[in-house]
Amino acid sequence: MSTTNSTDRVSVVDVIIFIGLESLGICAILGNLALIIVLLNNKYLHRASFILMLNLAIADVIHGFVTTCHFYPPILLKEMHIGEMAVRLFNIADWTAWAITLTHMSAICLDRLIAIILYGRYNVLVTVQRIKTFSLLCWAVFLSMNITLFFLQACCMIRPLESLNYYSFGYAENSKNDNFNVYVLVYTPVEILTILILSFSNPITLVQLYRRHKRKIALRQQGTTKSVSTSSSSLLKQQRSQWQRNVKKRDSNEQSKFFRLRSTFTSPSRIVLVNKYVQKCRIVTMAVTLPRMTLITKIETQH
Repeated sequence: MSTTNSTDRVSVVDVIIFIGLESLGICAILGNLALIIVLLNNKYLHRASFILMLNLAIADVIHGFVTTCHFYPPILLKEMHIGEMAVRLFNIADWTAWAITLTHMSAICLDRLIAIILYGRYNVLVTVQRIKTFSLLCWAVFLSMNITLFFLQACCMIRPLESLNYYSFGYAENSKNDNFNVYVLVYTPVEILTILILSFSNPITLVQLYRRHKRKIALRQQGTTKSVSTSSSSLLKQQRSQWQRNVKKRDSNEQSKFFRLRSTFTSPSRIVLVNKYVQKCRIVTMAVTLPRMTLITKIETQH
């Protein structure tokens, strides 16, 4: 631990940077803890993708704890505030969490790619048991490797750098392992492989999601046109049936009127009245025409 006490060199910029970085670290811890609680309480772990997400959240919590407790406080204190043993333990935890982050980010990308491209065989290829075995194997391999390197005094020490005013962190200054860094041999291939997987899988996944979205829109529009045509045809049928009902109603009204008039003129009382009227007309006609006929016959006989 540094013996130089330089807290009087702390500036307003140091305080602002420290508060900002610590706030980010605390938000990362709280956010990932909330995600872990949600995954555990709602029993989402029966799906493989959520198991990968759970392990990634645990690794992010470890990252946040290491950064807030180890990397950022020297910005304000202007000295290392923990001993060498604590620095080594923080490095073991941080390197293990970094390995879990790399491997599980790659696994999540491949999981989503398989789910989109080979969705028919996804449940056969990606099972919960396989993902659990993968996650436990990653934790066991990288944690045992970092503990072994710790006991071999080959642990790559990352700490805040005094030369950069503790604003950044890197490999330990004046370290005995400057000539040979075993972590470069172990983690560099994993990092390169992760970058390649992310660069390869994410664009393909986005393209497939875009195509699926377009297909859904096309099917939805097709269903809408079908429903519109169906509704229009049903509307025409309703209008046709309504017109037929109106025609039948009008015909029935006319028929009822006809039968009513028919019944009116063909009733017995109406027939008697008509016969009497006809007889009267005949009598009148006879009374008018008979004198004329007798007169005509007299004249004809005289001649």
